[in-house]
This record gives sequence, C-alpha cells and structure tokens, in this order.
Amino acid sequence: MEEDGDALLDFFEKELEFQDAFGGIYLEHAAGSEDYTAGGELVLQLVRGHEKVNDILTMLPSLRYPERLRIEWVDFSSERLEQQFWAISERCHATSRARAVAIDERNNQVEVLIAPSDAWRISDGVVDKASLPNDLATLVADPSVIVQEGEIEEEPVAVRGDDSWSNTSGGSNCTLGFKIEYNNTYSMLTAGHCISALGMSAGDDVYHNTTKIGTYSGVYEDGALSSSGTGIDAAILYLNDFWTAYEDVIDYSSYRDIVGSTDNYVAGYWRCRTGQSLERIAAK
Repeated sequence: MEEDGDALLDFFEKELEFQDAFGGIYLEHAAGSEDYTAGGELVLQLVRGHEKVNDILTMLPSLRYPERLRIEWVDFSSERLEQQFWAISERCHATSRARAVAIDERNNQVEVLIAPSDAWRISDGVVDKASLPNDLATLVADPSVIVQEGEIEEEPVAVRGDDSWSNTSGGSNCTLGFKIEYNNTYSMLTAGHCISALGMSAGDDVYHNTTKIGTYSGVYEDGALSSSGTGIDAAILYLNDFWTAYEDVIDYSSYRDIVGSTDNYVAGYWRCRTGQSLERIAAK
C-alpha cells in the first residue's frame, strides 16, 4: 500500500492543475493488521466542491490495491495548510504568547498552541479567536487554523542508531552508531573522525537536538583515511543511563534490530546490523 501512496503523491506533484484539490494522504490501520496484509485503507483527501474533482477521479493512476483506496472529503488543500503553517511560523516569534505551530494532516488543519490565559474563551478545547488580542487573532485568522492553549514540556529523549548528535545544543554534526557497554557504562558508538573534527575532550557534553544524552568518553580512533578505508574510525560516547538509547538503528523509514549480545554485554562479542545497502556493520 505504501507503493500506492507513492504513486498518488507522484500524480499530484506532476498534475499542477490539481494541487489545490489535494488535501493529503494517509494510511488507516485496520485492527490487528498494522502491516496492511489483511486490512487497512489508503485514504486520499480531496477538497470538497472543487471544480475538477470528477476529472481527478477518472485520471488517478493504477493502484495495486484499488479496493483499499478510500476518498475522504476535506475543506482545505495541503497547499493551503503549508502556506498557513509557514506564514504563522515566520511571524509567531513576534508574540510571546505563541508556543508551537503544526499541521494536523489527518484532521486537515493547522494547530497553534498558545500560553494559557484566563482571558481566552474556550469551547471543546479550542480557543475562540475572537477572545484573542488583535495581533494574535490576525495571525491565526484563516479558517484552516485552530488555536489551543497549553505549554510545551520537554521529555527525556531515547536515541537510535543513525540519529544525529553534536557537542552543542541544537547541532547535528555527526551520527550515532549503536548501543554498547564500555567501562560498565551504557554507551553508543560513533565515528572517530567526528571527535577530531569537533576538537572534543573527555567529559564534553553530547546532545541530540537540544537534549543532553551523555558525555564523550575520551576514547576514539581516527584511522580511516577515506570512506572506503580499512582503518578503525570509531569513538565511544557515554549515555546518561540505560534508557537513553533503543536497541535498534534507523534505516531509511524503518528500524533495524541489532544482532548480538543485548542483555549481557561481554568484551569481544559482536554486535551487527544489516541495512538496506546490504552492508554489514559490526563492532567488537
């Protein structure tokens, strides 16, 4: 069904005259069939009342599972939601009340989170825009935008192999490998050349996005002279605790399990994963 979804997305990307009729696309899981082998639907959102809807329905590409395609009528095009999202994102810094902005594709709307206030009138969890100050009301005036109140709470982040890391908050200089144990401390492998490039010293903080996930152990080898070299190019990052990392690696849009010792980390054990490139990556 993912292939059918790609075919539909490609269709709307090429047919420019239909883009303002395209609301979005998503997979609807059937109970007990998360892999779509026995159920589930591919939902295509189209803007109701669009003058070319009938033309679109007759021109859709051939699908592998046409019986599992469902049309859902919505009020706003994906293009309009994107325009509102970026317009609000670029201007929300001008008001201290805005906390976040996001596109809720399934519900066909842009959601803006603002700080709580006794001044807002709220019904069914949605803030009445008429109760907002003029600058904020103008910013969220489009009917595709709904406003809710709340605050952003940061939660601990558990990283996976192929996630980014940096020695500065918000950076994304390097990539994590996978989980190991070193000096009785749960750790992650990464590339040794990252340590050299960043000029890091033992004990330096390590971040994933803006969350501190650990520190640099002080152990690295930068022996690979090229991307195809055979020298050792590896370093060890200490994690905050056991739950800082998952036991798998991101591989494009899927997760790859790690093969090898997981419950008991013993020196000399191999840990491997096989990725989409069919290469085998291992650490000993």
